[in-house]
Amino acid sequence: IDIKKDEELNEKCNQPYWPAEKYYHNDTFDWKCEEDVHPCFMKYTMQSRVYLQDPDRKFKTCGDLVEVFPDAFPLVDEKNIDNSIKKDPDGYWYKLQWNGMVGKYTTYQVTFTIKYNTMDAATTGHGSVSDGEWSLRYWVPEGEEWEADIVAEFQDFYYTLILEYDTYDDHLTCSDKFFNDESLSYIGVEMDDQL
Repeated sequence: IDIKKDEELNEKCNQPYWPAEKYYHNDTFDWKCEEDVHPCFMKYTMQSRVYLQDPDRKFKTCGDLVEVFPDAFPLVDEKNIDNSIKKDPDGYWYKLQWNGMVGKYTTYQVTFTIKYNTMDAATTGHGSVSDGEWSLRYWVPEGEEWEADIVAEFQDFYYTLILEYDTYDDHLTCSDKFFNDESLSYIGVEMDDQL
């Protein structure tokens, strides 16, 4: 289960999304705040994810959510903790991921996130894909400078893939602008604003 919020630059990653302490183990919890660059815009995304032992666990009440993310729901109290929640069916997500290092110390992660309509399709890979995305994340250790040549290569790679495989006209236009050195604030990584 995860909780996520997209934020503006001046609000980046200040939500109370930490899980309950019992989930503070490397294999059951991860948290991230990242600059999320899309072909034509940029945002910050904060996400906290807890990997549950029981994949079929159901969340039926506000209290079920508060048990996992105790500070994320400040309006839940003893009067409404047992209120039922409604979850729109969102499908089942499968992630295929690779990690590595380039340059002196830049770590990268390439992920295909694929949405299926059933758990069986997601676990077996057989069935219709209903949605999906590809992402490239990269970062440097805290206190280190960005390796500008690596960032430039990743950006070139990213926009080359858009020109080759994307079908959205606005994405193609933004990629063309990137390669024509039209320095627009919403295109590419802004090195001065890195976390």
